[in-house]
Amino acid sequence: MDGRSSLFSKYCRFKLLIGPLLLFVSTLTLLSMPSPIAEAKDPKDSVISSSKAPLMANGGEISEADKGDVLKRKFNIPAPGVYYVWIRVTSLGNAPSIVQYELTTGQPLKSLRREYHIPPYLKSQWLVYTRHPDFRAQVHVDRPGVYELILRHTSKGGATAQHHGSVIIEKIALTPYFSVKPAGDGLDHSEVPGRGRLDIPADRTRPDGYNPSRLASQLKAGGTAWYIDARDGDDSADGRTGKTSWRTFRNVNGRVFGAGDAILLRRGREWKESLTPSGSGTEGKWITIGDYGPVKEALPLVNGVTSHAVRLEGQSYWEIRNLAVTSDPAYSVHGINAGAGKAEPQPRGIRIINCVSYDNGGFGIFVGGGNNGFDGVLIENCLSFWNGGSGIEVSGETQDGCRNTVIRRCTAYGNRGMAGIWINGGQNGLIEHCLAYSNVCFNIWTWNSRNVTIQYCEAAFGHESDAGGFDLDWNSSATVIQYCYSHHNEGCGYLLEGWGDGQYNGFSARHYYSLCRYNISEEDGAGICLSGSYENGLVQNNTVFSQGKGRAAMRVDAWPVEPWSRIGGGVPAGNGVFNNILMAAGGAVPLYVEMSATETGNAFDNNIYWRTGPEGPLIQWAGLSHPPRFWWGEEGGEQPPIEYKDMQKFREATGQEASGLSADPLLVNPGEGGWGRRPLQAYTLRPDTPAKLRGRQAVLTPEWLAERRKLLENTGAEKYGIPMDPVPVDHDYWERKVRSLKEVSIGAYQ
Repeated sequence: MDGRSSLFSKYCRFKLLIGPLLLFVSTLTLLSMPSPIAEAKDPKDSVISSSKAPLMANGGEISEADKGDVLKRKFNIPAPGVYYVWIRVTSLGNAPSIVQYELTTGQPLKSLRREYHIPPYLKSQWLVYTRHPDFRAQVHVDRPGVYELILRHTSKGGATAQHHGSVIIEKIALTPYFSVKPAGDGLDHSEVPGRGRLDIPADRTRPDGYNPSRLASQLKAGGTAWYIDARDGDDSADGRTGKTSWRTFRNVNGRVFGAGDAILLRRGREWKESLTPSGSGTEGKWITIGDYGPVKEALPLVNGVTSHAVRLEGQSYWEIRNLAVTSDPAYSVHGINAGAGKAEPQPRGIRIINCVSYDNGGFGIFVGGGNNGFDGVLIENCLSFWNGGSGIEVSGETQDGCRNTVIRRCTAYGNRGMAGIWINGGQNGLIEHCLAYSNVCFNIWTWNSRNVTIQYCEAAFGHESDAGGFDLDWNSSATVIQYCYSHHNEGCGYLLEGWGDGQYNGFSARHYYSLCRYNISEEDGAGICLSGSYENGLVQNNTVFSQGKGRAAMRVDAWPVEPWSRIGGGVPAGNGVFNNILMAAGGAVPLYVEMSATETGNAFDNNIYWRTGPEGPLIQWAGLSHPPRFWWGEEGGEQPPIEYKDMQKFREATGQEASGLSADPLLVNPGEGGWGRRPLQAYTLRPDTPAKLRGRQAVLTPEWLAERRKLLENTGAEKYGIPMDPVPVDHDYWERKVRSLKEVSIGAYQ
């Protein structure tokens, strides 16, 4: 993280304490780069984005809606994901215009999120933001192919007199990167991972995340089932069968449900009202909100409009399954809001299975809040996208907050809040087999939590400076991240961070005894970042490929001062960094370590360092990037690091890396991992690799485990499959058996 990215990181998390995030815009000089124009008409005519060639097509003139003017352009999109739609516009006339956009993918965008506002007298300017505050024009594709982008000049609600005149769309560009900047006739990709490349292959041999074919079975109620059909129902009927179903939620929202009851919504129907039932189930008999009707029909859709689509408050033992939920994105309401409220004792038991939540102004799926969240939460096989808040959040107030949380096989993308998926305030959690991408702040992370394990997940294209892939953040301890894949994030692939001497709700903000192992990072802003008071952690057997000037495979950043209160920000201390492959290309450096962190007992050994491309150092050591001048403009400036190109000289000068290597690790195809956590053959090792059996013994010592256990409370986590201790390593990233704890290779491949 450089100064700008580190500062954004602090404010991103400080939003939790002080309210709305303060956005800082870098005043970088934009590079004017020529951009070839091409309209792809055939799958073989792939237009690949780079620093000089974004996916771009010529525009045309479109006029008033009553003239029916529509501009259509085909794009051969070479990779799945979220794409931002840039238009270079000249406006003719003395009044503003509205231009709608859509891609032929059936995207369910609504309201102002699919409209550009074109001011009058605009001359050749790039636009990417829609009429909805802070929402960029974006489209989504599930698989590569030729898609048609459609732009329409429109007037809504009979307001033609206010929105008229012609608009010249000079150019149209698509990019998967959030931080691309306008630059003359083209777009500047120089500050984003991979310099804006689009041709990222997808191989979902072992898919993670949401899968619509993985349906939860329809319910057979243990109590009374109540049926609702928005088209054929009748609120004066008894609601006991599909043939005597109710039409609206009027009878549901006024009823207290009991153990084993079920509220069943007819598939293929939509309700424009909020579902707010009352009552609680029991541990043996949950209350269910589910579906009925032909499985081939669409999930029942609940549109809460100006309210949460589905809302529970302080209620225990509810399961929500097989639903789609949305609301008006102009309002800060959620798709599913299971609030803990002020219930005493702590409410227990929430399951959300096979639900889709999109285009809400607030969160997609939110569970917790109130006094201190829920005990026992399962969110499985859910999809949450294009929400104004986070995609999926489980929340409590303190580290004693939400308990026993499992988030499994979920996907979150394009969310504008603090995360794609995260646990915010609680203990004993598990996030696994999830996929999160193109989210603002971090894709998958935990904050203010203890004993959260994140494993078998993929995180990509995270937005804004160091808001990137995965994060074990302030106030977190005894956390684990393992067997994960981070790629093409604009910030850190894996951020491991504490917050000095501060406290939050009575708990130390330092970060103790966490573990980062057997992960892979490709082309992130920085691969692995240790920052602030991250202490007594272990970072081992990871494989990192970093590329681009100013980037690093690993950064260790100290925060010797804290800008808001001048308390100590913290320095990483007592960490072991062992058995990692740190590979850099295109001007990146394998390792950067801040000055203060060279004096606090951090140990580096048995790592492989390798650099290709422009000549430069293997290691930058003892620099000062965050002096008082960085915070307040006081005396004392930055200090450049000592640069080591030779491993032996580094060893002699620092006493580090007694068994470290400077050698090509012989990865099969670094930089070509693409989409998909598996099979990811690019980061396996060739047979003649120098990494083979050159690692140190990967054993968690009894002393380390004993200190870690002092931080924990067993709340019955094993019943949910949540480990209380890190599971001993018996396989590598590819699930290849580890032969012996004493025979260890360097990196994630054994």
